[in-house]
Parts: sequence; structure tokens; C-alpha cells
Amino acid sequence: MQKKNTNVDIIILSRLGSSEGGRESWIYNFLPLYVDQSKHNFCLIGYRFNDESYDSSSFDQRFQSVQNKIKAEVLSSNRGKLPKFIYMRQELKRFLAQRNEKKVEILVCMGIFELFITASLKQYKSAKKVVWLRGIFLHEKFYSIPRFLHPFFRWVEGRLLRSCDVVVSNGSDIKSYYQSLYGIDVEVIENGIDIRRWKNKSIENSKNLKVAYIGRLSREKGLDFFLEMVERAKQLPFGEDIEFHIAGSGEYLSSKVQKFSELGWVTYHGTVHNEDMVEFLQEIDVCVAFTLAGDELGGGGTSNALFEQMACEKIILAWDNKIFRQVLTRSNSFLVNEGSIVDLIQQLEYIFHYRATSISRGKKARETVSIFSMESQIEKLKHVLED
Repeated sequence: MQKKNTNVDIIILSRLGSSEGGRESWIYNFLPLYVDQSKHNFCLIGYRFNDESYDSSSFDQRFQSVQNKIKAEVLSSNRGKLPKFIYMRQELKRFLAQRNEKKVEILVCMGIFELFITASLKQYKSAKKVVWLRGIFLHEKFYSIPRFLHPFFRWVEGRLLRSCDVVVSNGSDIKSYYQSLYGIDVEVIENGIDIRRWKNKSIENSKNLKVAYIGRLSREKGLDFFLEMVERAKQLPFGEDIEFHIAGSGEYLSSKVQKFSELGWVTYHGTVHNEDMVEFLQEIDVCVAFTLAGDELGGGGTSNALFEQMACEKIILAWDNKIFRQVLTRSNSFLVNEGSIVDLIQQLEYIFHYRATSISRGKKARETVSIFSMESQIEKLKHVLED
């Protein structure tokens, strides 16, 4: 058991905005509850370029009740031509040299980049090193890293992961991948959900069927499949009675999203902040989950957004792959063969014509996700950090 008042640094390559992604959602929804129950002192260290906006008010408000136990430091520097994580490492090294505090006993890195950033920094030499994997790194970076460099990055990734005391993933698919590839032990802590916060307003008798893609606009999240589904659905006899919505940010396929918006085929909402998501979901019937699980391109782990949608009793239309089979079944969702637009259209037609039966699957989805309570996940994290 760790001693009282242990110092914990959490490193994340992020501006710490509340709606920037799944890791940030975890920080804002889960971390305050854990900090409140913990005897540790926390420092959350992020990074941004100086020309990127930053507003600390969301963090200050969310962590107000535990402000004496956690603080946030968002390091910054001018934008350059090198990858962002290189600049964060430079600024972190400078920050640690100037920080006049007791030594850090536990280091939590929120991904592979963060592991690289902290590697060989003397201030963390004796710390218990924990890495939190929320995806499969090389699958998510498939298009941003030249393919001939993939073996090198896999070698670096393996060395970094083997240097950790604890490796945590937020899904059994990630655990299986990394355990089989590198022969390391991986703990699983799924995302947690405050089931009381998420509620549904039944719109069973609505004429229009409202379908939403919520998340990062990217290939691995399946945005191109969603747009192809929209294009095909608009050719159906009742296509005008299906509304499509996109909420999220990212540059991938943004021109096509804009084109479909101009045609009136989709409504693009931009980023919807997590605190506004409950209200946003009230007007949605169907949420899609199209993250790919291929051998080279794809994501992984359990999704905060999916848990929230299930808790709101949304009808879930998802790929039948190892990512979503962790929580989805044919009784609580509509599962289709990954990549099949024909199957997607068939399921959309069924949902449109058999609304009541489809809604019943949404109710079962809420029952399924209710077991992933914040309290149960906090106990798992206590085991990882405090044993």
C-alpha cells in the first residue's frame, strides 16, 4: 500500500478541454470522483501551442471540490515543424527542473506518446510507472506514420511498454492485442458511467428517424462509411424522413461533410460539449458506432460516447466486431458486418418501420451499461495505483 500524500503526475498530450476526446471525458467525468476518495496529491500536466486557445474555467469548475488535492499545468511553446510531442517533452523537462516539490512516486502516462515524452527524465526514474492505453497506437496512426517506419515504431512501443510497472487498457480487445504482441500483462479498466445523469426522452411516435454520428471525424472512427450510408439512404422511398446528424471535430473528409450539409442531407453541429450531450441526445433516435477493428486500421477499447448513448437508451447501430462485442449484442443493438453498407441500409429500413421493437433494444442497452458504474471502476483504479 502506498503511503499517504503520495505525489502522482498524470501526463497527457492535450489542452485539457472537456470535449476534446475520450481521454478528456475520462478526466472530467471519472477523475474528480477518484481524487475525492484518494489520499494522493495529483498534478495533471497537459500541453498546447501558444496559438491554440486555452480556457481553464471548465477544469476549475469541475475540480472545485477537490482543488486542494489536484492541480492542472498546461505547458506551452511556439508552434514548430516537429511533431507536437517533441515540444511537450522539451517543456516538460524544463518544468520539472524548475518545480520545487517532493519527488513523484507514481507516474501515469495517458498513451504511447506520453510514455516517450517521459522516458529517461530523471525526475521519474524511481516512480511507479503506469500507462493507460485507450486505443491501439499504430492502428490509430496508420496514415500519419509512413508505413516503412511501422516496424521501428513497434519496436519502440514494445520497449516502452515493457519498462512500465503497470499497463492498463480500457477494453479487453486492447489487452488481447498487446499481451499477444509483447508478452506483457495488461489490466482492464473499462470506462465508467454515471447512469443517473443520462436519461432518455422517448420520441417513439416521431415521423422522422434521427440518426447521429458522434465523435472524432476520422477514418478509423468510420466517418466515410457513415457518409456513404447517408448517400444510399437518401435514395430510399422514405429517405426524406431520415435525418442525419454529425457532432464532433476533425479535418478528415470535412469537405464532404460540408457538401452533404449544403445538400441538406446532414446537419453538422460541430463539437457538442459533454455537459450539453444529455440534451443533444434527447432528440436523437439512433447512434452509430463505426470504429474499425481491422489488423492495420482501427481503434479499440470501450467508448465513453457509446456508454453515454446506451445509458440514454439510444438505438445503437454498430459493426459486429471485437471492439463492440465487449458490450453490444443482438438483443441490445443492431450489429452488422464491418464495412457492409448493404447491411447498414437493411438495418436502417428495419429500424424505420419497426420503431417500437427497435426502441426496446435501446432499453436493454441501458440495462447492459448500468453495470459499468463509476464506483466499480474507481475500485479497479485503486487496485492499480495503490497496491
